[in-house]
Amino acid sequence: MRSLYLIPVILILFSCGKKQVSFPEKTDTTKAPVSDTLSSSINSNEKLDAQVIDSIYALPEVKERGEYIEKQTKGKNKMVVLITERPDDNKEDFYMVEVGEDNTSSVVNHFTFYVYYPSFKIKYLDPVEGKEISLEVWRKSNK
Repeated sequence: MRSLYLIPVILILFSCGKKQVSFPEKTDTTKAPVSDTLSSSINSNEKLDAQVIDSIYALPEVKERGEYIEKQTKGKNKMVVLITERPDDNKEDFYMVEVGEDNTSSVVNHFTFYVYYPSFKIKYLDPVEGKEISLEVWRKSNK
């Protein structure tokens, strides 16, 4: 009698087998795009993301913090720059970018910036006040 109850369970388990999902790598050009418009949109979004991240990596404070993290952890931890919001996500004209320390189990935030598009003007998010300030004001307050 018990085996009758197990048959539906076994059938359900087999029907819900693992499905392998693969994502093409950025450099994979062998697969045809879904549509030319979608493909060019994705490529332009990747280029914009790269420009935003590069603009943050170029900040002297970010470079200095990255060197500090690597020195203090003897290369174990690394600095990472992550886009956490895009204009499409927040219905605004900025990217929110987090700069943090990847300690292999989590990312600890050190800075948050707004990069406005299309001007690429950068502002710092003051965590105490909860508002954005110019880089000039932020730099003066850190001296």
